[in-house]
Amino acid sequence: MDNNIINTILIIFILLAFCYLSIGDFIRVSEHTSTKLNLLFRPKLSFFLAIITSQLLCLLLFGFFSFNPIQKIICEHSMQNISTVNQDLSTKQKVIPTDCKIIDIYWFDYEKQIRLIPNITEAKIETEMKEKIVINGEDLSRYKSRMILFTKIKTITFNNYRIDNSGINELNLLASSINEFLVNNEDKTFVGIVDDRYIGYIGLGGIIFSIIVFLLFTLTGLFINFCFDKETNLLTVSRYRCFGMLGKKVFQYPLNEIIDVKNKRILLSSLEDTYGSQVILVVSENEFFLNPVGLISKYIKGDYIVITIKRFLELK
Repeated sequence: MDNNIINTILIIFILLAFCYLSIGDFIRVSEHTSTKLNLLFRPKLSFFLAIITSQLLCLLLFGFFSFNPIQKIICEHSMQNISTVNQDLSTKQKVIPTDCKIIDIYWFDYEKQIRLIPNITEAKIETEMKEKIVINGEDLSRYKSRMILFTKIKTITFNNYRIDNSGINELNLLASSINEFLVNNEDKTFVGIVDDRYIGYIGLGGIIFSIIVFLLFTLTGLFINFCFDKETNLLTVSRYRCFGMLGKKVFQYPLNEIIDVKNKRILLSSLEDTYGSQVILVVSENEFFLNPVGLISKYIKGDYIVITIKRFLELK
């Protein structure tokens, strides 16, 4: 994938994450009837971290499904070329024009693309410096290599760059084998394979890891549920993580002890003049905070929650 595309995707995800952090609805009225009102406060920071993590997941998925794990090259001498060489032994050390086809093999042995390359004359390894590293005067720079196929009129890139030593050695061996076949008319067919499935497996492992991290960030955040129940005359407050599997605390208060509900604005950032809201229940001369600071952004006022609770409890 092109670096510019990767950078663009990363920027878009980061902007979406910050937008969601600013204007996302982290309060949900899950149930509202004449006898019961359920409010769920979702963890803002955990959801933000989950969105940031999801960008890595999307990039890995895109790379995994656009990646060809196996490339096969099949070369054949034409009968005309072989007869010409047999008649003139002086051409025996010259390159024999050979037709080849490159097959990009996707997962589950699906042939995704076949490229026909006529009259290949040579195979070379192209090497570029990936990262220059010099430690104590010793050159430890990293290089990347790929194989280029030459014809009489153009050049063809066989594979993507490889940076691991074993992969580069494999390419060198393949290029040498192709060049030897080009000048040798004893074998009629040559088949070479570059197997990069291990890179796909590494990517698949990264995808699974990202999914686990995404779920951990999402589910292990603190969820707070408030259930106002007129039938039992109780307010039940549940604080839990990961559906309660990581612990759950439950508190109950009689509804008739709730004197008032109010919204308190709190300055979150003096530079941007950003305010958050805290919804407060006044219970028997004590104040009970429904949500953590900043859970309600300046775009989603706590007034809506206050009005909803007051109407349900028929408070003035």
